Formats: sequence, structure tokens, C-alpha cells
Amino acid sequence: MSEHDAVGRIPAIDAIRGVAMLAMMVFHLGWDLVLVGLPSVPANNALFWQAFPRGIVSAFLLIAGVSLVLTHRAGFDRRRFWRRFGVLALAAGIVTAVTWAVFPDSFIFFGVLHAMAAFSLVGLALLTARARVLVVLAACVLAIGVAVREEVFQHPGLIWLGLAAVPPASNDFVPPFPFLAVFLIGMALGRIGLDRGWFAAGWTRWPATGPVGGGLRWLGRWSLVIYLGHQPLFLAVLFGAVWLLRG
Repeated sequence: MSEHDAVGRIPAIDAIRGVAMLAMMVFHLGWDLVLVGLPSVPANNALFWQAFPRGIVSAFLLIAGVSLVLTHRAGFDRRRFWRRFGVLALAAGIVTAVTWAVFPDSFIFFGVLHAMAAFSLVGLALLTARARVLVVLAACVLAIGVAVREEVFQHPGLIWLGLAAVPPASNDFVPPFPFLAVFLIGMALGRIGLDRGWFAAGWTRWPATGPVGGGLRWLGRWSLVIYLGHQPLFLAVLFGAVWLLRG
């Protein structure tokens, strides 16, 4: 889920993305523990099961919006954009196929990777928009996402929008309404940051050295690979542990 900007990586942004990746791994570990029947966070803990994952996804989308603006700040790089889009789309397809095979009643059809791929197309159309326009659009998306709940959006062809009266049963659902708002705010922050010189400031080089900063940067830089690989690894280890404990 990481992205290069036009003139090289910004260490602090990679590190922030790494924090989000670490948080996602913690959440998935809790979910996996429940799946295999081992002690985990209580089922009635709304802070962990609802607020925590929404915050993690929002962090990824915010960073993605910022990164899109930074990547193309010297002009639209067609090759870089479509290469990244293709990787995201392929990864999203893999997630859908695997979860359909394993969890057919709650497979992931519009999760975080699907959202990042789709939102990047919206971002492409708004790449030169001013920050104030992006903020207004984000406010509209958020308002619609909060206010609209209609039966017509229950249709299989429309339910991915996030406006249905009853949300779909999916292990990861990140619909445009309201999550596109977060991505647009990220783009606005990227535009403002470029105009005000934020990304040339000293804080951007903060985690350039040291084991903690380096580890977080590594997680952030390889977040897509880690995202795709950590769940199979966790489940393999946990199912192995259960087999040993009960054997």
C-alpha cells in the first residue's frame, strides 16, 4: 500500500504508514485468535472491534491521499500511476478470490485494497484541484455517507457504495460513502503541505536512523506485501498452536 513520490521517499510518511500497518496486524491477530478459538479481546469490546479498524483504514486512506499528491507534484506520471493501480487491482482481486473460497458468506468484495484502487481513480480526476475544493467534496461525501440509508442501494450492483439500509456481511468493507472523504482530505493535506513547504521540513527526515524508526519505515515501505502475507502466516502459526495444544 506504499507509494513513491516523484523525488524519493519521505521517511516520516513511511514510518507513519508503518504504524498503521502495525496496528492492522494487532487487530488481525485479535480476529484470528477468535477464529481459532483462543483467548482474545471480548466480543462486546466496541472500541477494538469497531473503532480500532475504522481508525486504521482511515489512516491508510489519509496517507494514500497525501501520497498521491506528492507522487505527481511535478506533473502526472502516467507510468507510475497505472503501475500502482494495476498492482492494487491485482492484489484486491487476490483478496476477493481467497476470501470467497474460505469465507463464502462474508468474502471481501470492496475492502481496503479495492477502495484504494477505486479512490485513486477519483484522485486522478482531481489531481489539480485546490485544497478547498477537495475539502468541500469530502464534506459532501461524508454528509451523504452519514445521512443516506435507502433500500434501493441494497441491490447487489449498488451495495458497494455504502448507502444501503443494511450493510453487507463482509470481513472487510470500505465503501466510498463515507471513506472516500478521508482520501480526499488526505489529498487536501498533501496540496496544503506542498504549498506551505511542510514536506521539505526537518520532521520529514525524523526516522532516518535507529531501530524503531527503521523498523517502522520498513513496514511502511513494504506494507502491501506485508498486508497480503501476514494473515496467512498468523493463521498458519495459530492453527498449528491449536493442533499442538489439543493433540
